Amino acid sequence: MDTCQWDNEHHLLVINRTGSGEIFHLPVDETHSYLLKGKPTVEEWDATSRVSDFGVAVCDGCLYIIGGFNKIDKKYLSRVMCFDPRYSVWTEKKSLLAPRAKFSTAIFEDKIYVAGGEKGPGKYTASTESYNPATNEWTKSGMLPEGRLYHDMSPVLSYLCTSGGINMGQVNDNIWLYERHNWTNLDDDYPQTLQWPTYKHSMLTIDDRVYFIGGIQEKEDDRGNKYQVASTSVQSFRPVVPVTEETDLKDDNKDDIPEEEEGSTYGLQEDLICPWERHPSLPRLKHGRHSSGAVVLGSTIHVFGGTDMNGECVRQGECIDLETRKREESVFIRKGNVADVVCAILRYGPDKSSYELQIHSNISHRDRDSNTDRDSKSTDNNSERNSDRSHSAGSVLQPKGWIMW
Repeated sequence: MDTCQWDNEHHLLVINRTGSGEIFHLPVDETHSYLLKGKPTVEEWDATSRVSDFGVAVCDGCLYIIGGFNKIDKKYLSRVMCFDPRYSVWTEKKSLLAPRAKFSTAIFEDKIYVAGGEKGPGKYTASTESYNPATNEWTKSGMLPEGRLYHDMSPVLSYLCTSGGINMGQVNDNIWLYERHNWTNLDDDYPQTLQWPTYKHSMLTIDDRVYFIGGIQEKEDDRGNKYQVASTSVQSFRPVVPVTEETDLKDDNKDDIPEEEEGSTYGLQEDLICPWERHPSLPRLKHGRHSSGAVVLGSTIHVFGGTDMNGECVRQGECIDLETRKREESVFIRKGNVADVVCAILRYGPDKSSYELQIHSNISHRDRDSNTDRDSKSTDNNSERNSDRSHSAGSVLQPKGWIMW
C-alpha cells in the first residue's frame, strides 16, 4: 500500500507553474482557518517538472494537474495527472479534448472546468471543457465570447465567472458569466467591468463575493500613452440580484393579487438585473505582483509568490483580514522559484472521515457517508485498487525528495 508520510495533516501548497516542479508546503490547522507555526518545506513533483502554464484543480478529494506546455519537447499538452493525498499516489486520467496552456480552471457543479488558453504558438482558443471525475470523461461546454489567455475564473453563486486576460495582444477588462452552458458578456447588461484591463491576476470567491487580486494592469497617462504596472489592488464584486427570479405566487392564487397590483407580471421576472456591487474599500497589497497564488484561511485572504515588473520573484507573503480590513505580512519564502504559483489546501493521509481540499478558495465537499464507504473499501482492498489504477490509468508517479528549510 502507498501511504503518505503525513497522517491526517493539513497543508497549504504553493505550486510552481514555471516547470521547476517545486511545491512549497505550509502547515495549516484542521479547520483551514490559520497557518500553523513551522518552517516551509519544499518538494519536487515529476508531474510538474519541465511543464509550465498548466491548470490546477481540486475535485472529489484529489488534486489535478491539467495540460500545460512541455518546455523540453516544446509541445502543448492535453495530459491530465491526478494526485490522491490519502495514498500519495499519482495516476493519469483521461486527456483534455484539445491541448492547451495559459488557461483558467475552476470547480463548478462538482466538475472541473477549463476555459480559453493557448493551443499553439500565437493560437488562442475560446473553447470550454468540463471533466466529470465519476466518469473520467471530458465534455465540450460552450465557447467564450472571444479567445483568452492569462485570465482567471472562479464560481460565484450559481455561475462561473471569468475576467480579464489577453486576446491577440490586447489586455481586456471584461467580466463574463457562465450559465446554462453559455458564456455571457456582462458589458451588454451590466455597466461593471474590471477597474483596469488586467491579466495574470488571481480570482477567488468567498460566500457571494468574487475577489480580484493583483495582476498586470494596463493604464493610460495624461497623453493617452499606455503603460503596464504590477497591481497592488484587491477588489471585490457581487451580483446583488439574480438575472431571473421567480415569485412564490402560483397561478391558482391569482385571486390573492391586491387590486392595486392587478396587471402586474408574476412568475419569472426577466428584468431584475442590477449592477455588480463593489465591496467597501479594501487595503492594497504592499508588493505589486502578478502570477501569484491566493487562498482564504478563515476570514483572511493570503497571497503568496508572483513576480514584480522587474521580473523578480515576490517572496514576501501578505494577508488581508476581511473583518478588520487590515493588511499584514505573512510567510517569507526565501528559497526556490515562486515566480508563477497557484495555491491549494489539502488533507493528507488515509482515514475514515471525509476530507476537504481547496483551490483559489473554491471548496469541494463530498458526501460524508459515501466518502466513508469509499475509504472503507479502499482500506480493505488497497493493494488490488492500486494495481488496477496503475493498469487502467497509466503511469503512477511518486514524489521526489524533500528539503526542510
